[in-house]
Amino acid sequence: MKFKERLVAYKKIQEDKKSGKWNYIPFVSLPRLSNIVPGIIKGVGYLLGASSGVGKSQLARFLFIEEPLAFLKKYPDSGLSVKIIFNALEETEDEILDILIARRMKTEYNIDISVMELNGNDTHYVPDHILTKIAECEDYFSELSKHLEIVDIGNTYGFYKHVREYARRNGKFYRHGVEVEIPENADWSKHNWNSYTPNNPNEIVIVISDHIWLYSANTSQGESKYQTLENFSAQYCRRIMNNKFGYATVNIQQFFVASEMQQFDNKGKTIVAKIEPSIESFGDIKILIRDHLVVFGLFSPARHNLEEYRGYDINKLDDNFRGLFILKNRKGKGENKFIPLFFDGAINKFEELPKPEDIIEINKFYQ
Repeated sequence: MKFKERLVAYKKIQEDKKSGKWNYIPFVSLPRLSNIVPGIIKGVGYLLGASSGVGKSQLARFLFIEEPLAFLKKYPDSGLSVKIIFNALEETEDEILDILIARRMKTEYNIDISVMELNGNDTHYVPDHILTKIAECEDYFSELSKHLEIVDIGNTYGFYKHVREYARRNGKFYRHGVEVEIPENADWSKHNWNSYTPNNPNEIVIVISDHIWLYSANTSQGESKYQTLENFSAQYCRRIMNNKFGYATVNIQQFFVASEMQQFDNKGKTIVAKIEPSIESFGDIKILIRDHLVVFGLFSPARHNLEEYRGYDINKLDDNFRGLFILKNRKGKGENKFIPLFFDGAINKFEELPKPEDIIEINKFYQ
């Protein structure tokens, strides 16, 4: 047992915290969530599920791209650096950049502009003074590119190899304490290793797959899509990227179709508990949940024509309301928790809502 080594590690961690250093990234814009799920922690696998069109990709970008960058800006002396490898299986790099630009216009200049307007898919044109403001963001996005890499790799092994190559360039592999030299383009089957040490122990690497059902089945190995995703989750994500590399992985999954169907009681009213996110919502591949330490479910009551939900007036909030469910939480304070969120899809913004009985504050959102 490594009791003494762990004790030394605990003492160093506490000393670092006292000096203002961090070893994880909190969700700085969502304090209630951070009080339940601390944030982005090395070696942790996150699974985020929702029905089609509810905003799972937007939430993933908000939590795991924008929040880390907001943290670095707020705590420049944190001692941390961030690398995000985003496998965009559902959207193009241009589409993601459009969303980030629209978000930047709102946060930096309080300018409301949609992705549709930016691309000319609107009756209005973007005036020159806004184009000038966008041009002023060049330095911001140049800095962003240092932290964010967007790729489109449709098979699980190909994406794992891409992440593994990043690990090779930025760390060392060992076998029983002896370094294993692995050159570029090496045949990895000839280089056995069982541990890894990053060159920069203060770098948090976040690996995102959006969304995993869009990966192709590994038919060359005789695997169905289910088997391919199980292998990706258990072997590549949990066993290697989480446990060996110490990377945080984020997998986005669409809920099983049957979980989106409304069920009614004998009076014709929707049974809300039947349509809220649960472990069962992940359907036939809910087995992936066992490989992830934190599991989120996102819910939109407006999609089910609910007029009221948990005390909130959905007639007023409409499709701007989202319920965030913490379905599994092995790295925080409890699970089966619920966070009400205000969602502005045009600029990819999530904000925690006040309690419904706080009339003055909640009316600001209703209005």
